[in-house]
Amino acid sequence: MTLLGYALHMLLELRFVGIVFLMFLGLVLYAFIWQRLIKGAKIAVVYANKSSSILWGQLAAIVLFREHVAKGSLLGLFVIIVGIILVNTSGVKGE
Repeated sequence: MTLLGYALHMLLELRFVGIVFLMFLGLVLYAFIWQRLIKGAKIAVVYANKSSSILWGQLAAIVLFREHVAKGSLLGLFVIIVGIILVNTSGVKGE
């Protein structure tokens, strides 16, 4: 058995440790991607798009977990989307 196979076997045996490991791995991946985005693009545009994670969270709640979303949450989500669109299109004319 290889070292990787042994490590995967141990992660499956200890589910809590495996979940923590996957969460840590996801955080490292997120940090790596975030640093690459900041390095290669305008910070205002990247940071405005970061708030779109709220949209993905709401979509996951509706589609995956069949949750009910309040009207106030939908209104807030709409305001965030409009803000993202405004930030992303504000510099188009001047460039």
